Amino acid sequence: MNLWIRSQDKMKLVNNCNLYISDAIKDEYVIEDLNNKYLKLGTYKTKSRALEVLDEIQQLLVEYVNFNGYEIVNKFTSRVYEMPEE
Repeated sequence: MNLWIRSQDKMKLVNNCNLYISDAIKDEYVIEDLNNKYLKLGTYKTKSRALEVLDEIQQLLVEYVNFNGYEIVNKFTSRVYEMPEE
């Protein structure tokens, strides 16, 4: 599956991301794309909220399709995940 991610500020649209949650700076946790020199995609007040967002992205990446009772990985879809606000 080809996953694109849209940043919170709506100004960035990236794919093939290597996502990372930064340590708290000014009481914020930032989800960044390491492939694009720490491109900031979203900012959250708690580490647990940032982890929830990464979990949502993971669920999209592990998409399965049921075909006649068999689960197969759907590799032919493209999706855009929009980074949620707090």
